[in-house]
Amino acid sequence: MNTNLKNSSTSSQPGPDDRQWRAFYVKPRHEKKVSSRLDESGYEVYCPLREAKVKWSDRWKKVKKPLINGYVFARVSERERLEAVKDPGVLRTVFWKGEPARIRDEEIETMKKLLELGGEARVDSLKPGDRVKVTEGGHTLGIKGLEGIVVQDKGRTVSLHLESLRMQLSVTLPSQMVTKIEKDGPGEAS
Repeated sequence: MNTNLKNSSTSSQPGPDDRQWRAFYVKPRHEKKVSSRLDESGYEVYCPLREAKVKWSDRWKKVKKPLINGYVFARVSERERLEAVKDPGVLRTVFWKGEPARIRDEEIETMKKLLELGGEARVDSLKPGDRVKVTEGGHTLGIKGLEGIVVQDKGRTVSLHLESLRMQLSVTLPSQMVTKIEKDGPGEAS
């Protein structure tokens, strides 16, 4: 009896625990096309889109544009990642410290929730570098408790820093939803 044999139907297919969110660099203005092709190939894909007004020759039109130009995210195994980069619109996988960058599930969910949020209002008495937390009203969107860092003080912009991609995702939040997080103790470096 050969004890080295495994169930071939499960060993050749990656399990749900083998799949992780990865970021892919794509050709300019190919985000939606790549996302669609990877989705059709059976991958779990996320291409965050925002609504933008663009001027056509005769009118203004609302269109969906990528939130992060040049990026598409997919939950893939290592084997699937290698297959995904064969797509004609994918340039390469995003790497961090010599390995394919892993994006946490929470970061993908946060992007989705922040895009659902929309809205615009003022966030007062905050300065760049201040850490803030969503404390009010976010429970209906599932973002209560979310933390971010103020990047610019334009009176209303709060940013969430995505560590695994080393980039910032800016979002406009109503001031009543955000509370400044006080530093833990005296003399703490900012």
